[in-house]
Amino acid sequence: MGNGPGGETALDFGRDPMTDETCWPAPVLALLEEQRAMTVAIADEKGPWAAPVYYIWEGRQFFFLSSPRARHVAALAPGEVKPAAVTIARAPADYRQIAGLQMAGTLSLVEGLPERAARFVLFGRRFDFFQRFLTEPALALTLSKTALYRFTAESCCWVDNERAFGERTGLF
Repeated sequence: MGNGPGGETALDFGRDPMTDETCWPAPVLALLEEQRAMTVAIADEKGPWAAPVYYIWEGRQFFFLSSPRARHVAALAPGEVKPAAVTIARAPADYRQIAGLQMAGTLSLVEGLPERAARFVLFGRRFDFFQRFLTEPALALTLSKTALYRFTAESCCWVDNERAFGERTGLF
């Protein structure tokens, strides 16, 4: 145990969360698997902005597809890294069932066809509808106009109101 990024109690995983997705505690891994969308938040010259996106993850890296013109990624140039925040959470009717991740980190464009193709395979495994984007001409055209982005979590807190209302646990 140690101190998390905001003074929270941190959990000691014994594994590197950047490369090992089994590093997530079981309740967090369950949330990552059950939820499909995350909210990416940035600040640009117009002010703060947030957008929901479908995601896949590998360790502390979360990948999503977006139009390069979308505000949450428009300021990213190839090779550039920008600060961002992400949340992945349940949104139940009962406040006691709220649970989720709050993360701060960096956003970058994923370059290179091999890495992009590898992530497309993972999107296909996670999302049944993704196959349509590879086989239907109109959707394939839309997909060809997207870019793949990576959010790398540098700090992360877990909120679970069933365990303790209003408290968060620093994971890293």
